[in-house]
Amino acid sequence: MKKMPNSKEFLLKHLIDVTPQSTSHGVGVKRVMATSNEVGTPIIQMAHTLLRKGEVVEEHFHPTMDEHFYFQSGECTVTIDKEHFVCKSNDYLFVPAGITHKLEILSDVSLLTLGIAHD
Repeated sequence: MKKMPNSKEFLLKHLIDVTPQSTSHGVGVKRVMATSNEVGTPIIQMAHTLLRKGEVVEEHFHPTMDEHFYFQSGECTVTIDKEHFVCKSNDYLFVPAGITHKLEILSDVSLLTLGIAHD
């Protein structure tokens, strides 16, 4: 981190330098670009995630986290409260805290995920 003139800190990371890790769902890999500890905001996590064709992020929900997804490439079926949607390149999806969702990967997917703490 570097100090800015107004005493706030900023964070600069290069995606290639961030170590890939397994997602909490046991499929795909993510590179965590920022956490609340690093930036001091309600962001729980901002990550770049790669999911492979055929992988499934099983049905789940986050009781205290809103989730934002920006699909950079690929295609998947997202099930939200039993309703199915296709998400693909350049789509944005918002899933509020407490909403059940599932992802079924139809072709390799690259996406940005942003988790925000929900009161």
